[in-house]
Amino acid sequence: DQIKGEKTINFVKRRRKHSSKRTKGHRQQLTLVRITDILEKGAGKSGVKAALNGSGFMSADMIERAANKGAPASKKAEAAAARASQPKKAAAKTAAKTEKPAAKASASDDLTVINGIGPAAAKKFEAAGITSYAALAAVDVDTFDAVKVKPEWVAEAADLAK
Repeated sequence: DQIKGEKTINFVKRRRKHSSKRTKGHRQQLTLVRITDILEKGAGKSGVKAALNGSGFMSADMIERAANKGAPASKKAEAAAARASQPKKAAAKTAAKTEKPAAKASASDDLTVINGIGPAAAKKFEAAGITSYAALAAVDVDTFDAVKVKPEWVAEAADLAK
């Protein structure tokens, strides 16, 4: 049964002895469950089974869903599965596309990967003509005046250039 609970009690705290307690109008919606019998034996199956890992329970319909997980349930799901299996040709094309930018990346690497070099320092390096890890690794820290270069950056760039 659906019932309403009791009105909430609102306690207003004031200084000294003038506090008050009164009921407010809100009444929470409650569900009343009536238990008529408690059976000692002979109860039907509840449909709850132990989980596969033993750390909880799985209902019977959850077990069915897990068993049917490999098979698509509807036409839309079948179409999506068909589309997912088709892009083998497209994957080959995208792999070819990704190889070309990899070749370009060796000419100009992302210097912000190096610890301590942010976007502003990377722009300064690019303006000075240093766009790759190998170029930064070849820089002499003492004589290079365009950008303040730390020896740690040169060492890390040498590691990344390999």
